[in-house]
Amino acid sequence: MDFQTRRTMKIIVVKSKKRERTANARIIKNQNNIFLKVMVPWWLPTAQVTKMIKDFKKKIQKEKSRSSDSFLEKRSIYLYKKYWPGKQLNYHIFWSKKLKKSYGIYYPKKKEIRISSRMQKMPGWVLDYVIFHELVHLFVGKHNKKFWQRVKKYPKTEKAKGFLEGVDWQRKCYT
Repeated sequence: MDFQTRRTMKIIVVKSKKRERTANARIIKNQNNIFLKVMVPWWLPTAQVTKMIKDFKKKIQKEKSRSSDSFLEKRSIYLYKKYWPGKQLNYHIFWSKKLKKSYGIYYPKKKEIRISSRMQKMPGWVLDYVIFHELVHLFVGKHNKKFWQRVKKYPKTEKAKGFLEGVDWQRKCYT
């Protein structure tokens, strides 16, 4: 059963004497139900637990909405209009679970941009950089001097490239 089609979620609250200050939540799925298991310190007042549950639910919804293709499309349209106002181009953008080595790819014949689903958990400014990078391919096909001049119009280009280099380095070290 898909989380998005489900209107109510069962909540399990576990108060623990071992847990002193932190709270944690996780989604547990079985064949028929979806549960939100919330682990809190034993002394935490009910009002605070209720607020934490509400916050955890909000966070889950935000993560789920970010994983939709429509979120990605809205982000790309925002960036496209901001940096290339008045220009009209037709392209399709969506998440891809198949991209394991790259963060994004542009297929010129299909006018299609695919963004790795690994990007869903990265900061928004890094995701924006990858989208922006692929949008530049709509104008310049190869990674030449003209291409990189356009990419650098995104203000956090160097910071995002450094972030992604760190992610790549970590992946190589721990796999």
